[in-house]
Amino acid sequence: MEFPLSKLFIVHWIRPYSKLCLDYKEKSIDQKNNHFLFKLENSIHYDALVSGNYETYNEYVSITYQSNHNLEKFMYIKYNWNLELVGAIKIRFDEKLNKFVVEDGVHRLSLLKYFGIIKDSIPFSFLDFKISNEDIGNIDKALKATTSGTLYNGWNNKRCVHGYHSFTFAGMNFIGQRNNIMRITELKKHINFLDKSVLDFGCNSGGLLLHLPEIKKGRGYDYNSTCINAANLINNSLKFHVDLLFQTADLEYYDLSSVASKGEFDILFLCSIGSWIRNWKTIYLWAISNVPLIVFEENNASEGATQIALFIENGCKVTKIIENSPDDTTGNRLRNTYLIECC
Repeated sequence: MEFPLSKLFIVHWIRPYSKLCLDYKEKSIDQKNNHFLFKLENSIHYDALVSGNYETYNEYVSITYQSNHNLEKFMYIKYNWNLELVGAIKIRFDEKLNKFVVEDGVHRLSLLKYFGIIKDSIPFSFLDFKISNEDIGNIDKALKATTSGTLYNGWNNKRCVHGYHSFTFAGMNFIGQRNNIMRITELKKHINFLDKSVLDFGCNSGGLLLHLPEIKKGRGYDYNSTCINAANLINNSLKFHVDLLFQTADLEYYDLSSVASKGEFDILFLCSIGSWIRNWKTIYLWAISNVPLIVFEENNASEGATQIALFIENGCKVTKIIENSPDDTTGNRLRNTYLIECC
């Protein structure tokens, strides 16, 4: 799982009317009380590395009285670079700025980019990002609540204490039936989700969309209101997206024309819903007509064969991309995942 650099900002305090302010004001994307926000590639630290001119960096640490930073220390890190010694880069969501900022580790982040170890995103393994203990406690309760009851079609979330989706990042350690980090990692071998608009029919507690902080827009629909409550709670705690929403909807009867217009979404998740919804043909035909790329997971090969045939009969290209659901923590190996490219 990775965090997109496009959503992570560097904050520089710059003294008004200084040369630094004149040089860097135009490169910033926002400014509040002389705190300027920069994308990493426009930051003072990264600019110094790329240009080889460290005069601006020297001036910056001098006027901001950063006694714990100086050029000598910066060069020591650069010339003695060892990835194993890189401590976690601390990021946080700034409520006033309404953006994610680097709280500690701008030098290390700049070097990761400079050495080409990261490009457009940074793995969570390099980050120290945790939501509050209060939020974690509330999410724990909300996920456990998703395991109560059985729906009218026979579906239930009772196989694991925390339901269907696992959440094991940002301080969460909730193990569900599906390992979403493993699942998303496999999907990303075939799909670029950056800045895409993504739908999820049968989203459960939102584990797929919530593991994709790089998407531009997301909508998840599920019949189970406890799952939707958990998904929205996690989304509001993480604050990754400004345009992500989960909604309770019984797809058996839902008016799909109200979901989206043709071309509004780039990708649709259709994961194992064909076994639980009688009118799956209606949903799949709508999907073929409205979304160019579908991630389709069959619940089992027997039922899946008929469903895959529908895609092929309607001119779609079907490619198997994941075999035997290796991410299922309960050992269910009956599912295969396909990439459906619609004409």
